[in-house]
Amino acid sequence: MTRKLLSTLLALMLVLLSCTAAFAQTAPVELTFWDMKWGGDNYVATAQKLTDQFNQEHPDIHVNYQSIVWDNYYQTFLTAVTGGAAPDVSTGAFPQAVQYAQMGEILDLSPILNKWKTDNDPILKDFTSESMVTMESYDGLLAGLPWNSDPRQIWYNKKAFEEAGITTLPTTWDEFLACCKQIKEKTDYIPFTFGGGDHMATQFAIALFTMNGIGFSNADGTGAFTDTDKAVECLNFLGEMVKNGYVPEGIAGYTNDNSTLLYYSGKAAMVWNSPLNDISSYPEMDAVTDALPPLKGPSADKAQNYIWPNYVMAYSQSKNPEAALTFVEWWVKNCAPLYFEGDLNSMPALYSTLNNDFYAGKHQAQEIMAKVLPTATTPVFPAKFLYPCWSTIEGENYANPAIQSVLTGATNYEDLVKELQSNIQALFDDMAK
Repeated sequence: MTRKLLSTLLALMLVLLSCTAAFAQTAPVELTFWDMKWGGDNYVATAQKLTDQFNQEHPDIHVNYQSIVWDNYYQTFLTAVTGGAAPDVSTGAFPQAVQYAQMGEILDLSPILNKWKTDNDPILKDFTSESMVTMESYDGLLAGLPWNSDPRQIWYNKKAFEEAGITTLPTTWDEFLACCKQIKEKTDYIPFTFGGGDHMATQFAIALFTMNGIGFSNADGTGAFTDTDKAVECLNFLGEMVKNGYVPEGIAGYTNDNSTLLYYSGKAAMVWNSPLNDISSYPEMDAVTDALPPLKGPSADKAQNYIWPNYVMAYSQSKNPEAALTFVEWWVKNCAPLYFEGDLNSMPALYSTLNNDFYAGKHQAQEIMAKVLPTATTPVFPAKFLYPCWSTIEGENYANPAIQSVLTGATNYEDLVKELQSNIQALFDDMAK
């Protein structure tokens, strides 16, 4: 081999090595993003388009989008996390971030929040509820940041109220019962309905507790509620509805879908539910449906509803934690198209999204903004943070037996409350071991 040829080969090798090194330096880091299917037919395509937009804006990061269905989602995540195959980032159910933070599997998102505070970022005043921002905290770690929310409220048929001669909307439990009485006596409507036979029974129990100024835990989230008298008032209120026939017969077996359909069919005057996103398929009902103002129980300081904030989180198994945090922040700030184009079922976590022209023509959204959000708290009220026991209390429907008992005619409210309190406290004690 001649010296000239050898020199040429060496030069080519150096060029190839240089190109390889340059490629290695510029190749984007890879992230996997698991996103729950939060909306309708257009949701996944819109979320993918958003992810593509992020990738274009951040050439040093490439996010791979994967849609996760709600069926068996809990097992899907648990298997991945415990098997060392967690995604880098995900959206998820309300308690999910804290659940995995407790397992040491969540990245701390405090750097994002601290950056917002340092920069005096307008987003800090944009969230529809201040309490939702730091709700997902565990042992000094910020486990999740809110990006959407799911309100709960009572919807009512204005036509039914008119037929009953009701001219003033109820704001207390006593006034609500009086309305139910008037509706039953003067119309053919069933006064009120909710899903008493599925997970919505526990969610309605949360609503009753919230209306009466208590929650399933004490204020610092370290043990079960102690205000048993207030809890008894909640069951008594429900019992009055059952005793007087203000709810459907057999409501203990109603799913949320059964209850909603009863309202859509014009047979019930009021329904407790999340936003009625599919009511547009029932234009006659859509035209006469409004939200009731929040109700105040006899022992509460104020009337209030609650909302489910939903969170985006990053996992400690990520090999690129800084990139993961970059994507989390971007998602929270840029997810608005999911509402406008993606048939997202829940409500935005940011007022700036709600104040878009898209919602100007959405009557239900306007009702929620006017009547629900101003006083809304979170499901873990009066606790300020999501305590680890919560996922079990809500996920395993701890309150369902008490609600089901009342719906089937039981009146031993104090015994039912003490049993619920005892079961919740046992869970706290077990987790403390």
